[in-house]
Amino acid sequence: TILKPLIMDVLSRRNVEESGLFRWREVQRLIHNHMERRANLGYHLWGLLVLFLWMQRWKVQAPSSTLENREEYSAVSVTN
Repeated sequence: TILKPLIMDVLSRRNVEESGLFRWREVQRLIHNHMERRANLGYHLWGLLVLFLWMQRWKVQAPSSTLENREEYSAVSVTN
């Protein structure tokens, strides 16, 4: 995909973990399944990409309560 370099840069492990909003393992799974054509997750990745670019542009950080309590929430699975 033409956006692969941008996706890999913006949705890097460091950026995902520092955001405190998503689990890296789940984001990595989405990227891998899409790139391997196991599932069409382009819209999901586009949404994540836009969110992370918006957060970077406006220097938005997750509230500290989100960072502290993120393990309490179960990950949402995306299936096609």
